[in-house]
Amino acid sequence: MSAAVYDRKRMRKAFLLAPAFSVLGVLPFLFNLNLAFSGFLIAILALTILCYLIGTIFGGVGYLILKLLNRTQSAWLIGYAVVLVVVVAIFYRDPYALLSLGPPALIGAGAFCWLRGPQTNPTPV
Repeated sequence: MSAAVYDRKRMRKAFLLAPAFSVLGVLPFLFNLNLAFSGFLIAILALTILCYLIGTIFGGVGYLILKLLNRTQSAWLIGYAVVLVVVVAIFYRDPYALLSLGPPALIGAGAFCWLRGPQTNPTPV
């Protein structure tokens, strides 16, 4: 079975933009805080930085592991995000972690798969 090949330019774009999409999963919690506009912007900036750090640490490592196993299809990446959220909820013994971590992780993983696009056929050498 040959390795899945994706457009490098689209992959770079997906790596750069997918964590920013994760912020959308946290927005419902922000609206309940009743922040002023400046506080809302500061919170969005802090959340964006946090999503990039978490996405780089956990998402990047997971992607590299799945790439080594030759499993970079979208189903495997979404499955990794689901398993990661469930493991964190079990580790913290908090079922509400599924509600707070699930949407950002799944939105980020889905955005990555969508931005990355379909796999391309490798050119024969």
